[in-house]
Amino acid sequence: MIWYYIIQEVRTMVPKEMPPQQPKKDDVVEALRSLIQSKAQTETIASVLPDALSAAVEKSSRLMAEDLCREAGFMLPQSGNTKSFLESIRNYPESTQM
Repeated sequence: MIWYYIIQEVRTMVPKEMPPQQPKKDDVVEALRSLIQSKAQTETIASVLPDALSAAVEKSSRLMAEDLCREAGFMLPQSGNTKSFLESIRNYPESTQM
């Protein structure tokens, strides 16, 4: 019961509204996309190797790719890239297979 009250008093440090993303030139976004692809390939290769170093490389590549995606504007809910992507998938034909 005490824990319940303590948990209720915890405040989040995540802002309700994120600051606007800083604009980036198209060539910077393209370079970020290239790096994202490279990190995805590295993660895929490392995932099939058996040793601990490969596991670390796999996780590190995943985290770097996520950071690059955020920096490129693809993981921020209010970014134009995210909004245009979500609008585009709204127009996908519905699948008849379930």
